[in-house]
Amino acid sequence: MTKKKNKPKSKSDGPGPPPEQPKRLNKRITYVYPRWNKAVSTAVSPYIGRVYFHPGVTDRDAIREHETHVMGKFTCSDKSCKMKAWSSKMISIVIQKYPGNEYNAIIYNQRCKKCNNLGCLHLDKECYIERVAYRLKQWAGLMMEKPYYAEKKGPPHKSKLCEGCKRGVCRERDGD
Repeated sequence: MTKKKNKPKSKSDGPGPPPEQPKRLNKRITYVYPRWNKAVSTAVSPYIGRVYFHPGVTDRDAIREHETHVMGKFTCSDKSCKMKAWSSKMISIVIQKYPGNEYNAIIYNQRCKKCNNLGCLHLDKECYIERVAYRLKQWAGLMMEKPYYAEKKGPPHKSKLCEGCKRGVCRERDGD
């Protein structure tokens, strides 16, 4: 009969809470969604043909550019922060058109009003597709009826928490 060796217990073994994990704060200032290109292309292809997501996030080669907003929700990247989540109808987005029926859309992050850390974005996909498709069709020369947006309800835009405002690309900059 062989004896089993008892291996030493790690800090996570046994009773009590697991060891504290180091904070992993979000450091993303911007987001892009190339995986949603198929949906954008489907929305515009009957009118302007197929579109392609431009891989770069520079405006150096952009033919046109438009600042607007999309909607979504954020969660605070600091798990110990009391502000768990917030929603926004004023998430800054810059849509850019490039040669060859290419585009990209750069979405700017927001900061938590409690701890000032960057949030983790959960973007409203339908809103994103609608805004990008509208702009691409308009740039292609289609006569578009201006979409109706309900009057803003909710707290005012806070420029100091908006990364788009800090970079001069948010339409609401200096709105506080």
